[in-house]
Amino acid sequence: MLGAGFLYVGIRLRDLLTTRATPILVLIYANMAMYAVSGANSLSAGNTKGQVQAAIGLAISAYLVSNVKRLAAEMTSDPAPPPEGP
Repeated sequence: MLGAGFLYVGIRLRDLLTTRATPILVLIYANMAMYAVSGANSLSAGNTKGQVQAAIGLAISAYLVSNVKRLAAEMTSDPAPPPEGP
């Protein structure tokens, strides 16, 4: 189900960033929750490989959250006026 959400966000990324980034962030937060649950399951099972995969997924997702927030702020801010020539 998250795959369909990422496909939708990928198709409409520019439009979503300029209007509202909330759906993108909700999708990434849901993905982070899945990684957290997966990491907890791997921790209880003693699966080191699963713990590492979950940690990497969480780190990438955190990076995506920060970049989506930055891009949304850049796309919604007023552009700077062009510098005047001599």
